[in-house]
Amino acid sequence: MAWRLGKALDTTPDFWANLQADYDLLTFDPSTLATSARSWRPDAGALDPMTTIVVYAITVVIFISTVRG
Repeated sequence: MAWRLGKALDTTPDFWANLQADYDLLTFDPSTLATSARSWRPDAGALDPMTTIVVYAITVVIFISTVRG
C-alpha cells in the first residue's frame, strides 16, 4: 500500500510506512494489550493457514539475515 501511495502521490514508500508507524506508536494503548492477553485461551485452536505461513516466512527471513550477518 505504501508503494502504491508513493507512486500515486509522487512520494517515497518510506514516507507512508514511517507515517503509519508514527501513528501506531501515538495511538497505542498498553492497557488493551493486557486485556487481550488475558482473554487469550491456548485451547482456542490453531492459527489460520495464512497467518501460519506469514509467521514462518518472517521467521525464515530473520534467520537468514542473522546468519548472513
